[in-house]
Amino acid sequence: MNWLNVQVTVDDAQDLLAAASLFQYAEVVNTCCRFLLTHLHPSNCLGIEAFGHHHVCSQLATEAHRFTLENFEAVATESDEFLELSLQRLESYISSNDIEVRMEESVFEAVMRWVGADVDKRQSASCSLLRHVRFSSIASDYIQSTVLPNHLIVHCSECSALVTSTSDTFSPRPSTIAKEVMVVIGGRGSAGDILTSMEVYSPLKRCWKGLPDIPVSVQYCSVAAVGNDIFVSGGVVDGKTVATVWRFISARQQWLSVPAMLQPRAHHSSAAISHRLYVVGGTLNARADPAAESVVGSIECLDLEGTQQWQVVARVPCPRLGSHAVAYGDHSLVEVGGLQAGTGVVSTVELYAYRGDTGQLVYSGEQFVLPEPICRALVAATADVLYVIWTDSRRVISLNVERRIFRRLSDLHRPHVSGGTTVLAGQVYVTGGTDGSAESKKASSMVEVYDAEADKWSEVTPMSQARSGHGCVTIHMR
Repeated sequence: MNWLNVQVTVDDAQDLLAAASLFQYAEVVNTCCRFLLTHLHPSNCLGIEAFGHHHVCSQLATEAHRFTLENFEAVATESDEFLELSLQRLESYISSNDIEVRMEESVFEAVMRWVGADVDKRQSASCSLLRHVRFSSIASDYIQSTVLPNHLIVHCSECSALVTSTSDTFSPRPSTIAKEVMVVIGGRGSAGDILTSMEVYSPLKRCWKGLPDIPVSVQYCSVAAVGNDIFVSGGVVDGKTVATVWRFISARQQWLSVPAMLQPRAHHSSAAISHRLYVVGGTLNARADPAAESVVGSIECLDLEGTQQWQVVARVPCPRLGSHAVAYGDHSLVEVGGLQAGTGVVSTVELYAYRGDTGQLVYSGEQFVLPEPICRALVAATADVLYVIWTDSRRVISLNVERRIFRRLSDLHRPHVSGGTTVLAGQVYVTGGTDGSAESKKASSMVEVYDAEADKWSEVTPMSQARSGHGCVTIHMR
């Protein structure tokens, strides 16, 4: 809030609101409330909630309370206000089904932090607080290594009994149950800068939240999900094509380096079948060179339950870059479009049969010919349909592989050149990209979703950050 060109802080707004409330200046009160709502933060939301209740600003108190619930982990670990909560207010939070925590362990740690701030006065409250911790939802190794050895538990038989009780008094909090979400990773921002950021979209809440950044600035890489982990392979780092692979372990929200591919690749594609990650095509040259000597003609596989090493599992009859590979069911890998040496942009769809015992891919010899050539296609697969998207022309078709049937669908609202796509909750989503024009190559934050029954695209909550050339996958995450 700016009052006569004077910068106003949260503390100033609270003082002003208190005075305006006392003298019943409703317009000033409302202005201060709006200001405070836009400045909610884990460090101040508890105080603003209490302030709202004190001055009978019900909307302010309600919104601050909701913010606290949605950001409880950050509030409990970072906020000094949290340590000043009354026992009754703390109980009201940790007893709620609606607090947002990835793991129930966070609730236990919150209780311990609050008690630890004044052990002499608060130790007696430990049992009443621990009754609200859902120990049946906590991993057994954490119980053994962290909870039971805690001095408050060790010296209180009642607390110890609460921890070791086998009765399922509580069901897990909804936020601790893994849900299907969409994750976007990296790419380029609206200013053309290389992004390392990562964000996740919940279709239930219709909002985006940040995740830990990828540890390296990379472009022209490929992103795929195997199970509920995300793999970023290859790409260009500091002007050089690399073979490095990063794995995001969603359960721990942690990035790890895993074995590198057998050779560097950029402008390639990747897909997962079962517990195996496949990388297809691409180029050794950082400049997307389609020359025959630069295009990679092999498909590599990383078996995550077996050798944990890469091996070549197929040779590509028509090597290309800028294609899109996707798993079709649990028995095929499909490669769509791309740029082929000596041919240019192609219009074919190649099929590879999956051998589950060895992980080998066998080229079927079949080719579907698309209505027109396509490079850097967006492709999404549902149970029995492939969706192929020309991101520049907005054209979309569906392909039933078994019945060999193409069907033209409604166009996207806008181009999504170098955008991302995935299937979330049975629907196809398209994220970001540019409009592809020479005049404007700025990335977009726009997200579109396809309703198959109505044959209609509609916009949903945009990404927090505009991006193009990014990864886009679906996983289950808490």
